[in-house]
Amino acid sequence: MTASLLERVLVPVANEEDTEATCAAIEPYLDEIGEIVLVHVVEQTPGYMDHGSPEALAEDAQRFLAMARRELSEDTVVRAEVRYGDDVAAEIADEADEVEATAIVFHPRDKGLLAQLVDGDHEGQLIRAGPVPVIALTRSAR
Repeated sequence: MTASLLERVLVPVANEEDTEATCAAIEPYLDEIGEIVLVHVVEQTPGYMDHGSPEALAEDAQRFLAMARRELSEDTVVRAEVRYGDDVAAEIADEADEVEATAIVFHPRDKGLLAQLVDGDHEGQLIRAGPVPVIALTRSAR
C-alpha cells in the first residue's frame, strides 16, 4: 500500500497572522491528514543583531505553535518543533527529513518583491528544492 501524500505533513508557521491564516486554510483538509508537525524557525543571522532577545524569540515561537495546536488538534495528531538557523528554507527541509514528512503544507504569504529580496524567498526555495512535495494552500476565510 502506498503512503498518502497527507500522511504526515510539516506545516511551517512564521508569526501570529501567518498562523491564523494557515490554520484557516488547512482546516477543510483536517479529515484527510494523518499527522501534522508544526515548525517555527527562529531566524538567526550570523554577524547581525537578532530581531529580539533569544528568550523573547523563543516565547514567540512557543506562542505561535500553541495557537496552531489549539486550532488544529481536535481530531488530528499535532506535534510542534522550534528550530534555529540562518536559512529558514533549509531548516524547514531538514525538519521534513527528520520527521519523515510526506509533504510540506503552507499558506502563501503576501510578500512584495522587495520583501522577498530582503527577507529571502523561503517559499520559492522550498518549492524548488524541498525534500518532499510542497503543497500551497489557497486562501480561506473563516
